[in-house]
Amino acid sequence: MLTLRQKRIIKLLTESRRALKVVEISKALDVSSRTVRYDLDEIDYFLKDIGERLDRKPRVGISIKNPDRLMNEIIRWESLDRPIPYLNKEERLLHLGLCLATAEAPLASEWMADKLGISRSAILTDLKELKHLLKETYEVELVARKRYGYQLACDEAALRNILGDYICQVIELNRDGRRLYEINEGMEDLIQALDVQKIRRAMKIAKGKQPFWIPYQSYLTAVAIIFVLSWRIQNGHTLKPREIDQKSIRHMAAYKVAVEISDALEEDWPEYERVNLAYALAACNIKLNQESDRPTDPKLVDTVYAMIRTLQTHMKLSMESIQSLQKDLVSHLDLSLGKLQLNIPNDNLLLREIKSTYPQEFEMAKEMIHVFDQAYDVQAGEDEAGFVTMYIVKNREGNLKRDQRRILIVCGSGQGASKLLTTRIRNNITNIQVVDIVSAFEIEENDYDIEGIDLIISTIPIRNVGKPVVCVSPLITDAELGNISRMLFDYDPDINLYNPDLNLSMTTEHLGNAVDIESALAYLTGMVMIEIGTMLQGLYRDGLVEERSLNQWGLTLHIIMAIPRWKVGKFNTEPDLIAAKAENSEIYRRIFSTIESINTKYELRIPEMETVAIMRYLI
Repeated sequence: MLTLRQKRIIKLLTESRRALKVVEISKALDVSSRTVRYDLDEIDYFLKDIGERLDRKPRVGISIKNPDRLMNEIIRWESLDRPIPYLNKEERLLHLGLCLATAEAPLASEWMADKLGISRSAILTDLKELKHLLKETYEVELVARKRYGYQLACDEAALRNILGDYICQVIELNRDGRRLYEINEGMEDLIQALDVQKIRRAMKIAKGKQPFWIPYQSYLTAVAIIFVLSWRIQNGHTLKPREIDQKSIRHMAAYKVAVEISDALEEDWPEYERVNLAYALAACNIKLNQESDRPTDPKLVDTVYAMIRTLQTHMKLSMESIQSLQKDLVSHLDLSLGKLQLNIPNDNLLLREIKSTYPQEFEMAKEMIHVFDQAYDVQAGEDEAGFVTMYIVKNREGNLKRDQRRILIVCGSGQGASKLLTTRIRNNITNIQVVDIVSAFEIEENDYDIEGIDLIISTIPIRNVGKPVVCVSPLITDAELGNISRMLFDYDPDINLYNPDLNLSMTTEHLGNAVDIESALAYLTGMVMIEIGTMLQGLYRDGLVEERSLNQWGLTLHIIMAIPRWKVGKFNTEPDLIAAKAENSEIYRRIFSTIESINTKYELRIPEMETVAIMRYLI
């Protein structure tokens, strides 16, 4: 019989329009030239039975005279019940693993060697390696019993894990057009039941009802897991999870998706098997698309801000950066926290590369994760620090482009002086883009579109252009360069959250026009009072509180005096928080919603207890 490698050689020869040399075949198959020559001898022996032969010509190569006839003969030969062809080490271990995982009784090594078409010594070597892999990966023992054979010693949960990984490999093989050969009846039943299209249809139906997102690399894993659960359930093997898992996981997005998928399969699944599927989908990092609209745990938000303050001791962050990083980390850690509490693995496959490529950022991330661990009494570990590192780097790279300032140069001197001025500015001020060099006439006569320009640098006075202008000497001095740099970057969103003197939440637009910290604080106070005023109008309109000017005046003074206190992280204490919430729940809800809106828009972190302090002015 021909091995799989020998069939590949025949395919190379039949598809080639010319004779192939031995060295070309050996490179194509990644084997030695000696191995190719041995295979060619075996092919010649096989071809004699069907009246064909190889045409070997020295210094020319090897070819086949009648390739079409030979291919037809091979197709006919493949349709016969033949032993398994040549398998490489990876393929043999997959076959052996699936054979043992689906076997009802111990399997003899001689029987497995015969089925795979290899020697008993080779099968024993493979079984030894498989035993090590099973122990290391799944903590499962491959037990050998004298005069009986080999058998897996594992429970239903471990068996499902093994089958899930193996089926994922089978799907990959099928996608590559490689066939898996069934060794025993159990393995044949498993492979025959594998209907990837049915599972994909069920996932598509579920996605239509509960729009979700799943990482590309996890999609095949999810398909394999769904199949394994379905196959085991239909064969009468169910698995009840721990009670704590059932209660916790029903609150996760993965459970909603699991329910829709199991319904779409139109199979009779016990409720606890849906919990099992949800657990597995959570491990695949599945998320609902609309999750950003659901309420976020205030404690997690505060924890993330504490993590960001830790990061700010190492690097400067703009307000836009803080907001972006906060959004990323809350979304990520919300899922990670659920997985940690349910002991769901959260391996970071890029951890080694992250640590070697971004060592400084990784150390910062470890400090941030320590804050998270203390807040929730968990041990997130280095895998989670690796994920946080990726968000830090992503945020930084985004800022490099986002924070670039656009400069327009107006020069009253000659072309040489203009170029010298431009070169000096580019070489001494980083993160800027010199958009153009124009004349003062073009600017003053409105012949040049200055929309999108952050600063105009001119060697002659220019007025009333609607953009900040700094006047410099044609041979710009170091002092003038320093002034430009401060003007561009000192009064921008680069305000440190951990520095109470500079922690002034503002929009980028307003900060560009701010001349000092006091104006920023005044702006923030005004915006907060608008939010409070809107809230009061709603409370009065709905008859929830009585409109009294004294109350309004007291609340106004409270807010104005509270904002500086909030900025430095000093807050009221409220011993009767729960009772106050219960007694005036609707008023409390309205105030809390307004506080959350202020937190989001103006990057304040006003805790829940301040809601009660505001409420006391109204009831």
